[in-house]
Amino acid sequence: MNNVIPLAERPTASRKARLASFLLDQLLFFLWWVPFVALTGSVLFWGHDPEAAEPVSELALVFAVVGLVGTLLLLAYQIRLAMRGLSIGNRAVGVQVLRLDTGGPPGFVRGVLLRRWGWSLLSILAGTTEWVTGADIAGALSWLVSLLAVTDVLWIFGTRRRCLHDRLAGTVVVSTDPLAVLVP
Repeated sequence: MNNVIPLAERPTASRKARLASFLLDQLLFFLWWVPFVALTGSVLFWGHDPEAAEPVSELALVFAVVGLVGTLLLLAYQIRLAMRGLSIGNRAVGVQVLRLDTGGPPGFVRGVLLRRWGWSLLSILAGTTEWVTGADIAGALSWLVSLLAVTDVLWIFGTRRRCLHDRLAGTVVVSTDPLAVLVP
């Protein structure tokens, strides 16, 4: 028995559901990031006593473990998004990212690189332009990337409720049953 619902029959996710999914994902990231930054600050500012017998403080070890666990969780998060079209926020509110052409999971390039990391990579490139080229255009490029990011979000107010990153990645966000997401 095939329980997969064809893409054409799935309703596009509501703006509220997409916003709730995004905010939940950001909250979870924030809950990991705050302790990581706090531990980083502790290690950098209070550091280690160079005259101590142990070369690495317990705090530095905790920092390394938190960083490793956080990195592994982030990697698992990105793999799940690529392979299933689901983040924790998506699953909780009942939405899923699918390829527009096949109705299947987005894959790494579409789901992660284009949808999640695209604006971040552009921001990094804009920020390093002055350092690499010596030209004083980094500020203008940063403004342009910021304008593109705002424009990206505003596309959700179109009739098909697809943001610019959805269009660039060839994906669509659809409503699902949050307890039983069916993926081909």
